[in-house]
Amino acid sequence: MSGTDEVHYDWKAKLKRGGLNIVSSPVEIAREIQITSAEKNLLQGWTLGLVKGLGYGLLRFGAGVVDVVTCPFDFPDGRKAPLMQPEYVWEKPGVKYTS
Repeated sequence: MSGTDEVHYDWKAKLKRGGLNIVSSPVEIAREIQITSAEKNLLQGWTLGLVKGLGYGLLRFGAGVVDVVTCPFDFPDGRKAPLMQPEYVWEKPGVKYTS
């Protein structure tokens, strides 16, 4: 993003993002198992993917807690930007479902 098209969030958006990330943090586990299984194999998906998912889930939960607690403040910066990318677990690149 260039300096002219930066997104600025208000406290309500930061509170909503934090709450959704707290609630959806366990989805990281299933998502990483799915992505790793599709990219590597089923065994690595259920071992490496599980460990990665637990780690990302804890990070997403922590980022959600920080967002909720600091929503009225300009932390970590004045834009109230997300602490994690992608902003939500469902925006994660990876396996796409087709019908």
